[in-house]
Amino acid sequence: MPGERLSMRQISEVLRLRFASKLPQRAIAKSLGLSQGAVSGYLSRARAASLVWPLPEDLDDAQLEALLFPTAAGDRRRISARCPTGPGCIASCVVPM
Repeated sequence: MPGERLSMRQISEVLRLRFASKLPQRAIAKSLGLSQGAVSGYLSRARAASLVWPLPEDLDDAQLEALLFPTAAGDRRRISARCPTGPGCIASCVVPM
């Protein structure tokens, strides 16, 4: 079960320690009291968002969050309760929320 998301300030610190200070993930995790998996996850999200260090000065917390945690209403999906082909059907039953 995923834990609570860090503040954007803390995530920025993860990025700074990794890219400016060149610390390994284990050291970042220990320094910030995080799991190695959490550090790895935030760094993966930063790579997927093509973020570079230093972060642009005009990038605020809301913009950083939108880059790291993109959610669009059209991307959220659910499996329809009225599956025409019965249980186990996924391809024809996934509909936008």
